[in-house]
Amino acid sequence: VALKYADRATVLENGVSVLEGSAADLRQRTDIKTYYLGGAPLPPQHFPKETAA
Repeated sequence: VALKYADRATVLENGVSVLEGSAADLRQRTDIKTYYLGGAPLPPQHFPKETAA
């Protein structure tokens, strides 16, 4: 529904931006429902790197 009225959008998964772009582009994505409803794996760049203690 939000993409119907927005020019651009950002999809958050657990507070992390996983998708962003124009509403028209995001409406074409087949994985947006998975992110919205949960269950999509986060890309590796969204995990913090471990540091040596």
